[in-house]
Amino acid sequence: MLLSKSLHLTVQNRLWSSNSFRLHGRKPVLGGGQHSQAVGSSSGSSTWKRIEGIATLTPAALKQTNLRLQQRRSVSIGTRQQSESASSSAIKTPKKRKMVSKLTDAQRKELLQPLLDAGWTMAAAGRDAIYKEYLFKNFNEAFGFMTRVALLADKMDHHPEWFNVYNKVQVTLATHDCGGLSERDVKLATFLEEIFGKY
Repeated sequence: MLLSKSLHLTVQNRLWSSNSFRLHGRKPVLGGGQHSQAVGSSSGSSTWKRIEGIATLTPAALKQTNLRLQQRRSVSIGTRQQSESASSSAIKTPKKRKMVSKLTDAQRKELLQPLLDAGWTMAAAGRDAIYKEYLFKNFNEAFGFMTRVALLADKMDHHPEWFNVYNKVQVTLATHDCGGLSERDVKLATFLEEIFGKY
């Protein structure tokens, strides 16, 4: 007994049907208990033999086959989930960021003054941030400068707000965690000055 009267399988340019006669696209296919090949191609491949076997299964046998496949799939998925959870537990959780505090008035006088003398200014619109514009000979120098700064910024987990057009790099530094200037900004600004001195 075949799966159903409307079973059609198209694989590797072959068309099979379990109906006694049916037009399907290009050619009529004769059935009637045996399967006719609509489009010829080399027979004997293992895939084709498996399909041929499936096409002749009874509905009960097909249900059993599907059940076995679902069980295999669920075992495979369960194994994969176990290995993923094992590997995810091996991944370290990120370190908690240290609380950062704004610069005190004494720190501002001591730490900010050298930066202000080097050309940094307080940001506009009353924002508690510092700003400086750097000019280079060309784009390559400007981009090289930004790349070197980015390496330290990433290690510090403190990223500048900056803007680059050709040979100009505009930098604004502030610490979002404390809503103003912190020692991180002073450290990064000092590093920018050191790097810029090499150009």
